[in-house]
Order: sequence, then structure tokens, then C-alpha cells
Amino acid sequence: MGDGRKSNSVRKALVDSSQRVADAAVGGAQGIADRPAAVWYDQGIVRLWLLCGAVWAVVSSVITAATLALMVHPEWTQGWPQWSYGRLGGVSWRVAAFGLMGSLLYAGMYLSIQRLCGRAMWRISLSYLHAIVWQVAVGVGTWSALTGRVPPRLSSQWVFVADVGLGIAGGLFLWNLLMTVGKRRVPNLYISLWFYLAGALVFPVAHFLATWAAFPLPGVQVAAWAGVTDGFLQSWYRQQILFFFLLMPALGLFYHAAPQLVGGRVPRYRAAVLQFWCMVVFGMAAGARYLHWTVIPDWISTLAMWGGVFLLLPAWAGAMNGWGVWKSRTGGRGWAGGLVVVIVVALSWWAIESAASSTRTLSPYTTMNDWSLAQDWLVLYGIAGLSGALGVLWLVRRVYYVQPPAVLEACAVGPLVLGTAGWVAAGFGGGAWHAFMHFRLDAMGVLVYPDYLEIVTAVRPWWLAQAILAAVAGVGWLGVAVLIVVSRWRARPPAPWVHSMCPVVALELELPDLPASELEGKPVLTLAAKLDRAKYFAFHRRWERRAGIFIIGVIAAGLLLGGLPLWSVASLQREARKSAGAIPYTPLELMGRQIFLTEGCANCHTQMVRPLVAEAARYGEISRPEDFAFDRPTRWGSRRVGPDLAREGGKKNGYWHWLHLQNPAEVSPGSVMPSFAHLLDQKLDFDAIRQLLRTEQALGIAYDPQWLVDDELSLQDRLFGEQTVLEQVVLRQGEEVAADIVRSGGPAGMFDRQGTALIAYLQRLGNPPAVAPVQPADTQ
Repeated sequence: MGDGRKSNSVRKALVDSSQRVADAAVGGAQGIADRPAAVWYDQGIVRLWLLCGAVWAVVSSVITAATLALMVHPEWTQGWPQWSYGRLGGVSWRVAAFGLMGSLLYAGMYLSIQRLCGRAMWRISLSYLHAIVWQVAVGVGTWSALTGRVPPRLSSQWVFVADVGLGIAGGLFLWNLLMTVGKRRVPNLYISLWFYLAGALVFPVAHFLATWAAFPLPGVQVAAWAGVTDGFLQSWYRQQILFFFLLMPALGLFYHAAPQLVGGRVPRYRAAVLQFWCMVVFGMAAGARYLHWTVIPDWISTLAMWGGVFLLLPAWAGAMNGWGVWKSRTGGRGWAGGLVVVIVVALSWWAIESAASSTRTLSPYTTMNDWSLAQDWLVLYGIAGLSGALGVLWLVRRVYYVQPPAVLEACAVGPLVLGTAGWVAAGFGGGAWHAFMHFRLDAMGVLVYPDYLEIVTAVRPWWLAQAILAAVAGVGWLGVAVLIVVSRWRARPPAPWVHSMCPVVALELELPDLPASELEGKPVLTLAAKLDRAKYFAFHRRWERRAGIFIIGVIAAGLLLGGLPLWSVASLQREARKSAGAIPYTPLELMGRQIFLTEGCANCHTQMVRPLVAEAARYGEISRPEDFAFDRPTRWGSRRVGPDLAREGGKKNGYWHWLHLQNPAEVSPGSVMPSFAHLLDQKLDFDAIRQLLRTEQALGIAYDPQWLVDDELSLQDRLFGEQTVLEQVVLRQGEEVAADIVRSGGPAGMFDRQGTALIAYLQRLGNPPAVAPVQPADTQ
């Protein structure tokens, strides 16, 4: 009873305080006499995003924990092949990024933008339309992925309508934000708005490029987007999502919420300016920092390396401001203050790790293993996630007018911080151990651990630790969801305006005036005084009155540092298609590749042998651009749970692959690959093969027109054994694969199975035929 009376009194005090604020605003409080009194914030949209975030916190926690558990125990997927780790690996990441973090960050941004612009959003209808389209798109994408309808692509793993919906929603938010900023009642743009503008500008463009590359328009020649271009674009898109969709809004929210929660201030204005512009420039430049030692041009790799190294500057500046906010605090010694410290530590570690892993010397050890995945987790869960949780603690006080119970905050923040920190640390630890064993050579230059299963066995405990700690973090996210729901339930505002609107009272977080130049009033040139004042970034204060400067700066950085590398790799791809070693896939191999991608095999296997001694000794000849000339999508991969497959063709006979698909653990003891026995029973779908050929033809590959003719054979024709031209071509190669299986002691008559197509594709990797079945249209 005592706790209940205490919480009720706290709520009453908060509501009374808000009512006094409203009365002061309506009556024309001192200091805002030049502003209209009837200006309101829309808090209904903030509450909507918060409730959506609570739902996605539950969904994301369950999917992520299940995904990591299935990697350690692949046998749990028996009878449910669509729920394997390979299929769910990308789904869990996107649900967390777009569903959970997107909802929480948008909730914080909507409240922050209105308070920093001194007005409600330009169009409230656009705000709600943005929320509806976004949530429907994420929901449709998640459902399609969980039911097995997953397009085979790293950067766009949802159905077309879901990816288009995300792009449209991002465009709606950008439109509303630009108009709100343009009609703001505050002369200068506060720090947070800079970061919001950059993220809102980059995300729709990057997402449109990735979606268009994944789903080309019928009849449009976009062959240059395959191969090297597509591989670069996927890695670049991954970097931009982490950087501009997650990190930039999270930092903007941190600059607004943290000072208010702990009663501190942003001490270093110049550090904030340096942080923003360096992140825009170097973030764009570092787009290919995960692709060192691959087939991209050297100048792009060098640009990405220096861009990644110089990310130390903005991260250092942000960490200084974060510590300054903490040191200047007048309150916030509870869980909110602890979150501020953890976020600053995460940002500091991200700066050091990003700079180190961006160098060409260390990048082989920090990519294509668990380390690269931990890099994503650090940004997604460590910085953006914890900033979102910090935003929740701030938002429930602002939009529900309640002080959350300390026990709820403890149950949410405690497991969230401990689980996330341990989970990310286990990822870095597993990656370091994997790299140590993968690249270790003896004095004679021979691999110390030539059997890849030795590496899998050694790293498997790290995977188990990741699954357990991710579950702990999931408990924390469930606590965040409960905190939001309980705050919503406890909020019983007595006045109608509290339900959805709150009056504008005064600008929050105004920056102090810049100090005057020490040379003013002294016998020196006026130019000298102006230059002396420039060291305080007075010019930037003038820029902050013109949002167009920020927009132009971000667009210019994107065109120069993102557009030029993309144009360069597109030129390289066009040359690769003309190479003698660039041979298109046969129809059966094309179907096998589709199965390989749809089953999520590329989430565990890479297809890129880098020019490194250990990789050449382990996998074979290094990869070349022509190896991927007709790959669309290109799946170089980012993590090796299993060995690289770029040179797999011809290493094993067909029957070995057949047994390996049927029961991987029996053929390779210790393997964590799930069984794909269902592929050995399912027959080929010739209509699906025909559709794949038509898509490839639209992309510039001139397959035989007779292969593309629809099946018009009657039942009587079938009874007499007649086949279409496409069926004859496919089954002829299928019989060759089946004969290899029989010669090795396998079953007969397996020439028309999906497993046969997958084996044909695996035997093709690094082992192209001497004569091409078709020629590219642009080389005929």
C-alpha cells in the first residue's frame, strides 16, 4: 500500500507540474511572449511507436534466442527446414534493426524533433502514415521469412512488398522531417537534429538501391549490378544501415535524452560539430571496410581503410561529450545514469575496434568469422539498442507522466546491459579464436589446423555462450516491453490535452552563447578578430540557421564517396563479364544456386578466397572477378560457420555430397549443419527453372529461346514420353550427376531431385566447364 500511495503521489506531482506548464503556456509565460500560445506537440505518435517497440521487443527476443540456439543444436530443425539457422540468421538481424530498434528510435526522434523545432510535426497524418506503413512492412517481411518465402539476398531478405514499404516509409519520414525543420520556430538547429537529418537522408536512398538491385524491373538491362558490383553494394548497404539508420539517430537521441535524464549538459560544442561532419564523411568513405583483400579495386579498399581509421575522431569526440554529460550531472545516479556510462564505453570500444579492423593488416582476422558479426551486434544492440532503452526511460516520463518503479527499471536495464555486454564479448572472443586457428601456420608454412571441423569444435563453446547471453539480453528487452506497458497502464491523465498533445513551453537544451574573441576591441585587423573567433566554430552557428547546408553536405558526401566507388566496381564488373573465364550457369546449376541461397547456406559459407597464404592453402586458388560475373545476388558472405566453398567443385564426389545433405553429422562428425534430407525427396520444378532463365535473360544472358517456351505438352504427349527442350537439357545434366552418385555406391534414379541440382551447383564452384552453354548478350 505504501508503494502504491508513493507512486500515485509521484504521478500526481508530475501531472500537476505538466498542468502548470500548460497553464503557463496558454497564459503566455515569460520568455515565450513572441511565440503563439496555442502550439502543441503530438505525443500520440510517440506512444504509438513505443507500444510497437514493446511488441517487437518480445518478437525479436524470441527469434534471436531461437536462432542462436538452433546454430548450436541444428537437430532441432528436424521437420521444420524453413526454421534452420541459415534461414533465420538474417531474419533475426532485420527484425531487431527495423522492428525493435527502428520503433524505439523513431519514438525518441518524434518527440525530440518536435521539442527542438518548437512545433508539432508538419503533417500529423504523415507521421501516422509513416508508422502504419513501416509496421506493416516489417510485419509482412517477418512473416514471409518465418514461413519460408525469403528472397535469397543478404541486404534484402524480405519479400519485395516489404522492402518497398520500408523505403516508402523512410521517404515519408524524410519529407515530414524536412518540412518540420523548414517551418521550425527555433532559429538554430540543435545537435540532435543534425544527426536525424543525416540518417533520414541516407536511409531511403541506400534502401532503394539495395531493393532495386535485389528485384530488377522486368525487361530492364541491369547486368552491371551483378557480380562484383552486387557484392560491393551489399556490403556498402550493410555499412550504411549500421551507420546512418542506427548509429546516427541513436547518437542524436543520446544528445537530447541523456542531458535531461541525468541533469547534465553537453560541454563541448566543437566536439559535437567535429563528430557529426567526420561521421558523415568518414562513414561514407568506410563503406567497403569489410571487403579488404577481396576482388574490389585497391583504391576503394584504401579509401575504406582510411575512412575506418579516421572514425576514431568522431567517436573520440562523442565519447568526450558523453563523459562530459555524465560528469556535469545533477541527478540521474540510478539506472539512467548507468546506461549513459555503458553507452559511452560501447562508443569508445567501437571507435578503437573500427579503426583497428579497418586496416588491411588486421582485417583478415576480423572478417568472415564471429568478430564481424560482433561488430554488427556492438552497433545494433550495444549503442543503438542501449540508446533506445535510454530513450524509453526518458519517453515514459515525458509522454506518460509517470516515474517508472525502480524494480521495473532494474529488471529491464540490468539483464539488458549484462546480457548485451557478454553477448558482444563472446562474439569477439569466438572470432578471435576462430582467426587464430584458421590462419595459424607452422615453421614450414603448413596449416596447423587443416581440418575445418577442428575449428568448429573449438569455437562451438563460444556459440553456446552467445546463445545463453543473448537470452539474458532478451530478458532485459522483455523487461523494457513490460516497463512500457505498465507505464501506459499507470498513466491516467486528468486533462484531455495530456492524452495526445502537450503545449510548447520553451526550447530545450539551448547551447550557450559562443565567447567573444580575445582580439575584439584591440588594435588588430578585423580579419584577425574574425579568424580568432572562427576557432569557436562561429561559422557553424550560422550554418545551423540554414538546414540546406546540412542537406547539401550529406548529399555531396554520398555522391562523392559512395557514388564513385559504385561506378568503379560497375566498370570492373562489365570487364569481368567479357573475360574468357566468365561462364554462365546451366539451367540445372542455376536452380541449384537458387536452392543454395533460399536454404540460407550463404549465411554459414563464404565464397571468397582471399590472397592470403592460409586461405590459399586451405581452400585453393584465390578468387577472381570473373568467378562471380553471373552471380546475382553475389554471396561472398560475412561469416564462416562452415568452410569456404568458392573452390568446392571436384573436391568430393556426388555421393559424398548426397550423404552430407542427408545427415551432415554422420559424414562430418561435429558439424553444426542441419539436415537437408527434404531436398533429396523433392522433385525439380521446371516452371521455377524457366522463370529463373527468363530473369537471367532480362539481365543480359542469351539463353536458348526454346528453353523459355512454356510447357504446352498434353497429357497424351507425356504418356508417350515426350519432354520439353528445357526438360531434356536439365535432365541430361541431372543424369550425369546421378551417374556419379551411383558410381560411388549411391542410390539410382535421382536425376530429377532438388538435391541433384544443389550438387550440380556445388560441383560447378571453382570448376567451370570448358565450353560455355550460352554466351552473354553483350559479348555475342
